[in-house]
Amino acid sequence: MANTPFSRLVRRLRKAGVRVEIREFPEKHAWFKGNRHFPVCGCFANHGQYSGYCDCHIVADHRDCLDKLSKCPLRMELPQTEAEARRIIAELRKLGTPEGFKASNTYAWLQPENKGLFPYSCKGLGKG
Repeated sequence: MANTPFSRLVRRLRKAGVRVEIREFPEKHAWFKGNRHFPVCGCFANHGQYSGYCDCHIVADHRDCLDKLSKCPLRMELPQTEAEARRIIAELRKLGTPEGFKASNTYAWLQPENKGLFPYSCKGLGKG
């Protein structure tokens, strides 16, 4: 596997115990699903290779809350550095907690008073 932001994130997620399924058709993108100790799921894709919501981003939700990608509380750009990859894993771990489940299930992350729940997400609350 090439050393691209996409492939580095695949390796990082797998190292964390997350199952990652890479799909090549019609576009190259990856779906991931954690286990009971890391209960997150979502999608990510390289720039221009997936015309959907996760183009150039990782989009994630607690696995018991996933409805559709546009409703996921966590949307971050694919990591360019190891520090960014660690930050994504940390945010995913937070999302997999009971507090992350509650925030996602009740859409509490959309409330201004909860803007610190997922501080690195580029969804809502004044982020791009």
